[in-house]
Formats: sequence, C-alpha cells, structure tokens
Amino acid sequence: MRYILLLACAGLLFTETVTPGDSPSDQDGGSGKTRRLPLVAAGPLKEGFTRIIGARFLDIDGNIRNLGDENGAGPAALVFVDDECPVSARYLGELNDFAAASEAAGVDFYAVVSSPFRTWADARRLRDDYGLRMPVLFDPSGDLAARLGPVTLAESFLISEQDRMIYRGRIGFYFSDRPTPEYIDGLLIGTQDLDIPPGDRAYVRHISMNVPVGFRLVDAMPHMHYIGSKARMVVTFPDGRRHSVFGIEDWDLRWQNVYSLRTPLHIPTGSRLDAWFVWDNSAKNFDNPFDPPQPIRWGWKSEEEMAEVWLGVIPDDPSRRLELIEAANATWYHADSQPLP
Repeated sequence: MRYILLLACAGLLFTETVTPGDSPSDQDGGSGKTRRLPLVAAGPLKEGFTRIIGARFLDIDGNIRNLGDENGAGPAALVFVDDECPVSARYLGELNDFAAASEAAGVDFYAVVSSPFRTWADARRLRDDYGLRMPVLFDPSGDLAARLGPVTLAESFLISEQDRMIYRGRIGFYFSDRPTPEYIDGLLIGTQDLDIPPGDRAYVRHISMNVPVGFRLVDAMPHMHYIGSKARMVVTFPDGRRHSVFGIEDWDLRWQNVYSLRTPLHIPTGSRLDAWFVWDNSAKNFDNPFDPPQPIRWGWKSEEEMAEVWLGVIPDDPSRRLELIEAANATWYHADSQPLP
C-alpha cells in the first residue's frame, strides 16, 4: 500500500520521520520506525472536502497537476515548504533525496508553497535557490492545506489511497520488511499566555504536566524566538527525586535543536514535568528585533514569541496514549510566573 504525506510549518512546512505500513491497519504500529505528532489521532480527512488523489492544482509554472497521476493513478507525497520557516529551510536541501526515494517506491512527490503572503515569483525563487527538481505546487488560497487542517507547528499527514489519515508527523522515508514492536510518540507542552513588556530582562513563564501514564523520554526540543534567554525542564519523580532534562542558559534561536538522550529516561506514572521559559525584552538584548523594545506576545512570526517543548516518548501502555496527549494539552491553559529553580 502506498500513501500521501503532507507537512506544515506555521501553516507552511516542517519535517520529521514517517514510515508507511503495509496497509491502513498498520497505523498503530506499521512496518519500520514511526514518529507521531500530538493533538490529532488518525482518521478521515476533514469533512466536506474531496479526495486528494486526482485533485487538480497548478504548479509554479502554470501547469495543471492531477495529484498522483505522474506515474499513473496512485498515491503522492506532498511537502509544504517555505524558507522563512527556519526548520523548513534546514530540510529544503534534502528534498531532492526524499523525492528520489519516493519515486523509486512508485510514490509521486510534490513540494507545495501554501501561503497568502507568497507570490508566484517567491515560489519560483525558492525552487531555483534550493535546486528543487520535483514539481512545486502553488496554493496561495490554502485549499490544499485546508483539506487536512493543520492546527499547530510541524505537522504532516499520511493519507491512504482511500483518503484515510494514517499518520501525522515530519518527513523521512524508511521501509522495512517486518513490523516494529513499538513507536516513538510525540507530546507538545507549552503556553500561548505571553505578554512580555518592553524593558523586562527576565520575563518568566512556567508550565507543568502531571504524568498519567508512564513513558520513556527519547528526546526534547524547546522552542522560543529571538528574545528568549533561558529554558529549563525538570522531572520530579513520585518519590520526590528531581532530574534535569535540559538547561539552556543562553538561548539562541539560530541554534535550537532536538536534544536526544543517550539512554531513554523512564518517567513513571505520578511524575511531574516542569518547564520554564525566560525572555529578555530589553535594549541590552542584541537579538531583540525591536529598537526601542516593544510589547511582544505569542505569535507565529519570529519577531513574536513562542514557548513550547516537543517531547519524543515511548508510552508504557500505547493504548493509553490519548491520556498523555490530554495531559500535555492541559499545559496550554495553566501557565504561571513561578521563578526558575
């Protein structure tokens, strides 16, 4: 069975590892190694929208493309790209390799520029600057993205030929002849409750998550923008012991990355995760995008701010993964200004 894959970064592109299974029934443990993103379970496409395969869209040269028809009726991989998203830009140079691997497996591969703020010329420049050799679709109305409904940063969608959502994640193609015994799931904790006054050199937001189901922590990726200054995360175990997951004392947006643990850390039921984010919105912060400093709130743009941590986890009981997702989602509604430990 072959599939469709779409990705988004702030409504545009982000990328990470995905592995098709052998059939739609493989969605909870298909062949190869899988990563899942939080918030949305697999299921049908958004109600009211037509199929993806066979849909007609213009590429950036004005040609009509019937999705999945490059090599006869079949599946397609689509990647939403934009070089203003730093994570997206990091992967643009690798898209030709992904396209070649997909086409070798009989899957059509497209890049997609989907933003009302982009022009045809912008889309052509992106293709030429990064030497993209696959067809590049232009979707300024967002119709193609709307058919799947991305709701947060770094989303992908794996869709079967029957237009059923099999997976949401980032890009990467791995093929295996045998099922995997487990998969890495994803949790997103954070807050949008940000109102950073000008001149404040140490604006703090703290979030916490009570762990309803034990898991192994594989990796963590904190995320802020330009005026971020510190980020910390601590696990408190049921017996009161504390363990530092990461501590960044000089945040730099340009150096953000995923921190992978040498050995996954088991976090049992009843533990608590605490994360702190600190911003420096003063004139002494040379990375401040505003001179003089201005009030800054949550937003997608780099001159706005974010506060979130992506967690790669392996649940002790995969059948209870939705409890973990709900606990992670709850962090977005209960932030406070507790100082750093």
